[in-house]
Amino acid sequence: MNGDYLSYSQYNESDIPNYFTYARNFVLADAFFSSLEGPSFPNHLYTVGAQSNRAINNPSTPPNNPARWGCDAAASSRVQTLEELGEFGSVYPCFDFDTLADRLEEQGLSWKYYAPGQDQSGYIWSALDAIRHIRLT
Repeated sequence: MNGDYLSYSQYNESDIPNYFTYARNFVLADAFFSSLEGPSFPNHLYTVGAQSNRAINNPSTPPNNPARWGCDAAASSRVQTLEELGEFGSVYPCFDFDTLADRLEEQGLSWKYYAPGQDQSGYIWSALDAIRHIRLT
């Protein structure tokens, strides 16, 4: 597979026994629905911030540049948005809105976000990379 088609892969209980234990004792994504009928980037933003800042698509990746989304994207990268009057727009894919991490910090609760490092496979899926006050501080 070499990273291709990872979304079509599956794990057995012997591969990830802790997840299977969680599933037996708790609920994992029960009745889980996408917040936006669209691709990954805006839906990952919903996961961390309950909104996508009007983003409705995955960001563009300029030719000959590594696949980077969010605040690490190339300066020419844009993500399609849906504006209030139903018109389409596009913006740089680095946003600044409150997230679950902000709510945890306000309550003095510690948190961790596990994701691949820059330029590692899967880095583009790191939603907090698209939140300016988290990524660039």
